[in-house]
Amino acid sequence: MMNVWNENTPEGLQRKLFIIISVELAWRGNEGLTTLVHHFKEELGNDGIYTGRIEYNPVFTKTTQGGERKCANSKNIKTDRLFLTVNPNWRDLQGVGWYKDVPVGKNVMGKWMNDSAKRAGLNTTDKKITNHSSRATAVSTLAKSGVEEQQIIKITGHSNANSIKPYLQLDK
Repeated sequence: MMNVWNENTPEGLQRKLFIIISVELAWRGNEGLTTLVHHFKEELGNDGIYTGRIEYNPVFTKTTQGGERKCANSKNIKTDRLFLTVNPNWRDLQGVGWYKDVPVGKNVMGKWMNDSAKRAGLNTTDKKITNHSSRATAVSTLAKSGVEEQQIIKITGHSNANSIKPYLQLDK
């Protein structure tokens, strides 16, 4: 589904990134709404050398404890939300940027997965495709790859093995 978007446009780049991240991290439905830029950082290995991978730590969002607040590195963007509203006139605005200093709204983000599924040719009439569908995809993919239930639970943040069973049944 990510291949249906042109990453050379702000809309395409944003949606492609959203799909990749939401599946890879097994995000809950609208977890992307509260994701902040500083939840991502370069991963440091046990040997003190950077691994070349990106580490994601949403603990502050999920526990509402606050934490370090670093804003995006731009003179036009002061918010530290990861997903921002696209500047509708981005082609005409030189030096202003592709995005506004406004987080994407819940209704907008809520349509991204369904829009992507339609563009990819999936049947969205008989099957309900939502942002939470990416979580089911992640759980199913991990299980099919031979990842143990306990490891899946750690990755997704579920409380026990019974809580991932509905996702596995959805795949069938």
